[in-house]
Amino acid sequence: MNRSPMDSATVSQTTTAEGTGPLRRFLTASELEPWVPWTLNTIRCKTSRREIPHSKCGHTVLYDWERISAWIEDRAVEPEEASR
Repeated sequence: MNRSPMDSATVSQTTTAEGTGPLRRFLTASELEPWVPWTLNTIRCKTSRREIPHSKCGHTVLYDWERISAWIEDRAVEPEEASR
């Protein structure tokens, strides 16, 4: 089986002022999996339930890394101050 240029093996890591992330902005589910705390199956389930930001280009589902990382950060729970 031939690998296309869009296979996950071609998506490598970069470090920017915002942090660490993939080199490409738009990723497939399998390319997104190493960057998020979910399995491939969970990503696909969240997509089908419209729980995770995504776009469709024909039959291909793409995930915008900037939107995904912002979406995850928005759902972060801040620690409560300990009451004494």
